[in-house]
Amino acid sequence: MALPRLAPSAQPLDVTITVNERLRPYFTQWFQDEKQEGETPENFAIRQMKKLAMRSYITSVYEAEVLKVTQAQSLAEADLSTDIVAIETEVE
Repeated sequence: MALPRLAPSAQPLDVTITVNERLRPYFTQWFQDEKQEGETPENFAIRQMKKLAMRSYITSVYEAEVLKVTQAQSLAEADLSTDIVAIETEVE
């Protein structure tokens, strides 16, 4: 399953995160717990965003496949119900 690539942009994507004072200790602890050796907060944020984007993509593909299976199952059940009624009402 290949990730679709977005067209390159000439403009960089700038993201600013403002964290409420009460939440800062939690974000700081998360960063300290999860950062890789020598990783800057900016690189950490980019790595986390990539991870979330991948999870989101995989989830959306999975949900689409589940929907297809559910629809196919509903169609099969509808077809089978017609056959079952025909068999049950058949006179010998």
